[in-house]
Amino acid sequence: MAAEFAVHPFETLIDYRALQLASNQDQLARKQDQMTQAFATLQAAVRDINQNILALAPLAPKAAHVPPPNPP
Repeated sequence: MAAEFAVHPFETLIDYRALQLASNQDQLARKQDQMTQAFATLQAAVRDINQNILALAPLAPKAAHVPPPNPP
């Protein structure tokens, strides 16, 4: 006769919760990777925009030196 092993209900629940936690951690890691990629894309876009602005902006003339006024 084969021996029967009783599985405690909490063991099954703990195993289930452990699987859920592992799945949630995987989902979180994937989301973090997506956010990192999106952030890098945004940073590159900001750099491109700033470079375009600088390329299109006219150079400001250098300010002329103005001597201080003479006292009366």
